[in-house]
Amino acid sequence: MKTTGDKVLINGHEYTLGEKLGGGLEGTVFAVADDPRYAGFVIKLIGTRETDIRGKKEIREHLTWIKNTIGADPELRNRLAIPKALLEGDDVGYIMYRAGKEKYESLKTYITFPEDVGAFEIWYREKYNLKKRLQILSLLFNTLEKIHIAGLLFTDLSPNNIMIHREQNSLVFIDTDNMRRKRDCYLSVLGTEGYMAPEIYRTNLTNEKLCKAGYDRGKLPESGMLSVESDVFSAAVIAFQVLTLQHPFVGDKVEDGTAEEETAALRCETDYILHENGSNKSTTLPFVQFLDECKIVTPKIKDLFYRTFVTGKNNPHLRPTAIEFMEAFDEAQDMLVICKHCGSGTVYQPEMENICWDCGCAFEPKLVLKIYDQYEEPDQNRLAANIRMDPVEPEPGKQNKFIHLASIVLEENKDKFLYPRHFERTTLRDHPFAKITLIDQETGMVRLSLNDKTVTGELNLIRTKGPGTQLKINNIYRGKEFSSHDYFIIFDITESRVGKIRAEGSFKEE
Repeated sequence: MKTTGDKVLINGHEYTLGEKLGGGLEGTVFAVADDPRYAGFVIKLIGTRETDIRGKKEIREHLTWIKNTIGADPELRNRLAIPKALLEGDDVGYIMYRAGKEKYESLKTYITFPEDVGAFEIWYREKYNLKKRLQILSLLFNTLEKIHIAGLLFTDLSPNNIMIHREQNSLVFIDTDNMRRKRDCYLSVLGTEGYMAPEIYRTNLTNEKLCKAGYDRGKLPESGMLSVESDVFSAAVIAFQVLTLQHPFVGDKVEDGTAEEETAALRCETDYILHENGSNKSTTLPFVQFLDECKIVTPKIKDLFYRTFVTGKNNPHLRPTAIEFMEAFDEAQDMLVICKHCGSGTVYQPEMENICWDCGCAFEPKLVLKIYDQYEEPDQNRLAANIRMDPVEPEPGKQNKFIHLASIVLEENKDKFLYPRHFERTTLRDHPFAKITLIDQETGMVRLSLNDKTVTGELNLIRTKGPGTQLKINNIYRGKEFSSHDYFIIFDITESRVGKIRAEGSFKEE
């Protein structure tokens, strides 16, 4: 196997392998030496000396397919590091863009404790704060959803394969050579220990039994259970670690136990550490408790983890989808508040006492804008007449036109933006079309204006007190100020990226 200083051939030119940047069972990554034109590239060598001619041919065909498939899709091209050119001659591999250290860092840095343990809270509060973590996780599941829509599986999702931009809200998946079509068969284990779904390990155990029964190991797939659901499971493990710095199946007993017990936990053979009836608890890191108490997540996110690691652990079809996770992390950002005493971020929970996880100070009641679906009532006057002060979620089996779509906590003099996704559950976050600002907490005065001039529509303010008068505003680009204590809002957007939006918004101090 070649190493630093050796030559490789790309498009008829020789290049020298530079510093070794990383590697694993399936390949080694090198910088490009002595060529400033390729300072922003890396070379990955795949396979070993034992890889036969047929194996090399199959790898090259697969790399060519990845290069052509992903490279032709602009949605994926910006999120995935893809081969720019393949190695020639006896070598198998490719050259690709490098997510530079000056701009990107590995997601591993978000789950690796700082060397100075005493600076831990500052590290979590400032450099790698909760807002940034929630943004990353929304992007993670957003990217995974795009991969799946394209008919692909990533197969080997781990913090090692995700690079985060140091300043911008963006990420890149690297090591994409393991990507496969959903319909492909898998003749080798694809995944990283600790991040593979339970069904992948079960396949390996089944093969052991078949081999003992006389089957030829060479004809048995070592991993035949890879799926959209196994990708989501891997992403959920990453998300849990990013928030808590703890693996969801590694509890106290495992951390103090043997290497065999740790391996079993990483293969998800133990209970989820927040399992209601499990004995595999974790008390060493407070962020596991903060997640359980919904101080750093919403109840929806907590439920999604439970559905993944308990309900859907051994039944992949019961797991949440990538888009459910994405929407939940977007919603959590809408409810994020910053403690004025220590600067830490906390996810605000309406109708609950909110205590900062860092300094223990209580948050004052916040004004929350709640948005409800109103599509079942097309008549504007009837809608205004029937509007209620406190809409409720529909009960199971019963119809209710008030369907809660979004909650947005407002903080004084801080702009909050409204996106189409706040009104359409399956709409991805796009450019904001409106802006709302709480001007004065005491009086409840808010300012609302359209932020996107490609959108047209009107804003209706409905009095909550006194005569049921209706104030209709056709042009709110300059902004309209009103008291949240006195009015409901009806958004009536006649043109938008998702078509007509009509929704009711009510304010409540909670």
